Order: sequence, then structure tokens, then C-alpha cells
Amino acid sequence: MQLKSSWLDQFNRLHSSILWKLAFCGFVLFASSPVLAKAPTRLNCEPLRIQAIYSDALEAFISKRFAASLDFYKSLLTCPLSRTVSASVHLGLGRNYQELSLKEESIREYGIALGYNNSLYQAFTNRGLVLASLGRLKEAINDFNSAITLDPQNYIALTNRGVAYATIGKFSLAIRDFDLALKANPGFGEAYLNRGIIFELSGDLPRACTDWKSALKLRQFSAKTWIDTQCR
Repeated sequence: MQLKSSWLDQFNRLHSSILWKLAFCGFVLFASSPVLAKAPTRLNCEPLRIQAIYSDALEAFISKRFAASLDFYKSLLTCPLSRTVSASVHLGLGRNYQELSLKEESIREYGIALGYNNSLYQAFTNRGLVLASLGRLKEAINDFNSAITLDPQNYIALTNRGVAYATIGKFSLAIRDFDLALKANPGFGEAYLNRGIIFELSGDLPRACTDWKSALKLRQFSAKTWIDTQCR
């Protein structure tokens, strides 16, 4: 059983989360070449300038210029910032490190962000994903639990916790989380895809095929492979 990841732009104001998808065997994350950013430059710390640099950092992240985004975020740390802005900056650093596969740095930055603002469900979700990719599933599930407590409708965290449970063989808990994710967002094809795979692994092929067909209708095209090979 393989866990495949895809990037979702779910958090417009801050940063997106990685979503695992069940596929064939092992954890697979999109990797980028680790390009380290330059040393931060001292800024003009006027509020409008801080806002402009923050926008530049987000724009660079969205366009996948991760080293440039790191530079922008690091330069903001040379200014006096509110706790809210500091949390957002460290969250941004964590996401860039995560994209660059610098996992320990990413975990560190998410921890700092949560130190400034422990209600950042995005930081808990993203740190959980990094921890899971390192095989630290108990810690990952704890972070997903925190994210879901803060945002019970967080179908991204619910789906990822479901994948974590599936990875350690707790299929009933995984199905429960996929059910909750679909209740929160009935159009979330990844949850149908994942739940279908757990149904198939549990020996319930009819329900698996129903879920994969739903996933395919929602443009989860990898479901077609499962349908073609298992639903004849």
C-alpha cells in the first residue's frame, strides 16, 4: 500500500496543506532541490512595507520560488512584529522548508509558529504531515487531533488522520475519518478514493467500487486504475 501526496491550495490567506492519497506502497512526497536562501536583509520596518514584503513572500511561494519566499520571510524577522504576524511568518517559513524537503527545519518553524499562536490549525496539519513522512505516526496523529479540535470541519486534517490510521492498520478509524471528511465536504474526491481503498483492503469490494466511481466523477482520475483492475 503506497501513500501518494498532492498539494492542495486550501488556505488562501496563509498556506496550503499536503494531502496524502492511498495508492500502492510507502510514503511519497513531492521533492524539490534543497536551495538555501540568502541571509536576511534589514528592512524598512514601516507597516506598509512589512505588508508588501509579506505579500511578496506569499506570491513567491505560490509561484514555487521557494528560496525567494524564504528570503522574504526571513527579512521580515529583522523587524519588530506582532505575535499574530510572527506566527504567520514562521508558518510561511515552515511551508517553504516543507516544499524543499527540509523536514526538521519545517518542524522547527511550525513549532515556533504555534508558540506565537496555538490556534493555527494549518500549522498542526502541516507539521503532522511532515511527522508522518518521517514515520512518527503517533505524533502526527496528535497534531491532526489538535487541528481537528480547532476546526472540526477540517476535511484535510480528517482525511490525513484517516490515512495515518490506515497506515497502522486501524481501518475502522480510518473509515470513520473519511466519513467525517465527506460529511464536511461531500465533493472531496480524495476521501472517496482513500475510503474505497480501505474498503477493498477490508474485503468489501462492492463498496470500494462505489467509492472509486464517485471519486472518478470528482476528477480523481487515478480511481480509474482501481476501477479497471478491481471492478470488473
